[in-house]
Amino acid sequence: MPYAICPLSVVSLRSSSSDRSEQVSQLLFGEMVRVLNFKGKAWVKVSAVLDHTEGWVRSSQLHFIGEEDYERFSREFALNFELKESLRTSDFFQPITLGARLPGFDGMGFRLRGDTYTFSGRAVFPRDLKEDPAILRSLVNRLMNAPYQHGGRTHLGIDGSGFVQLVYSLLGHALPRKADQQLVWGRLVPFAQQVQTGDLLFFEAFHSHRLYVGIALEDQQVAHVHDRLRIDLFDHFGLFDTERGNYLYRLRLIKRLLPDMPAEEGQEQAGARQLRALGEGQQVLF
Repeated sequence: MPYAICPLSVVSLRSSSSDRSEQVSQLLFGEMVRVLNFKGKAWVKVSAVLDHTEGWVRSSQLHFIGEEDYERFSREFALNFELKESLRTSDFFQPITLGARLPGFDGMGFRLRGDTYTFSGRAVFPRDLKEDPAILRSLVNRLMNAPYQHGGRTHLGIDGSGFVQLVYSLLGHALPRKADQQLVWGRLVPFAQQVQTGDLLFFEAFHSHRLYVGIALEDQQVAHVHDRLRIDLFDHFGLFDTERGNYLYRLRLIKRLLPDMPAEEGQEQAGARQLRALGEGQQVLF
């Protein structure tokens, strides 16, 4: 069959057909893939429908579906808005994570692999997703201190671009998986003083061109993944580590995906005061 769906809580998408290979991303419950190739009976190469990321998955960790189910699940689904919640069947509980898909969800439950699942948590249909900065901040708060994991997309382990992709999926935006792909989305914001909550901040390392992404919050704050999901400060120069008192990365570009909001008087000055206090002995200008 040309399509498959993830029936497990989270599944690793790997760079090659080996459990020891790099995890390039993850599939959450209910996410679908296009089947590209098989390697024996154990492994299958797939392309994630959400963002076209390619990788290898164990065949036993997928449920293969036909084109009719693929088309239906593409149209009819909801997103889990709970940090951690369980689906229920008559025989077992199935844990799922924030942003997981509920295929064919009718408001109460759905059927998959011959099982009837019920869900009592908060689920949101795509038509009801809102580009709301308050919702964005709530999502950041729920994910705070999630540990860094290369290729991760859940509160149990996440990377920077995975964090951005997950949050924006719950605001109604289907972003690509990698930071350099996310860079081309949205509208350019020319100055750090014009940043608003939800803007994507792209940084790069001082001694390389490796790209790093975070989400702007109020008062010149940025949510990003550095060892864990955390909140620090930024200015036109870069990302400021408030724990160690130094800059981690230089600012490269700012992009906006959410609607423009009226500038709040005093926000820029408040952010500047915080940075000057934390960056004592350093030149911090806005």
